[in-house]
Amino acid sequence: MEQLQALLISYAPGIAIYFVVAGVIGCLLGLRKGQGIKGLIYGALLGPIGWLLTTRWSAQGKSCPECGGINPGRPAICRHCGVNLRAASKRTARSRMRGQSDGWR
Repeated sequence: MEQLQALLISYAPGIAIYFVVAGVIGCLLGLRKGQGIKGLIYGALLGPIGWLLTTRWSAQGKSCPECGGINPGRPAICRHCGVNLRAASKRTARSRMRGQSDGWR
């Protein structure tokens, strides 16, 4: 029993470092999908398997009607193209087409 305790104490810093590094990598992968905390938990508990699960999630957030980019949370402005998402979501497809010129008029 004492040998087991001594073994656990000697490996404790390495195990702690592994959980921190795996959690940070999972968090960074989860942030790309808008789910950083979930990625942190999956990465810390499951390691590389959690990282694979994190990369397979669908992106959560509001999609931009102009460029199609995913914006995490409830943003007011698209971080990809700078369009005001609240005003753009109120416009119809017809009004967006009217603003574009095809060169014939």
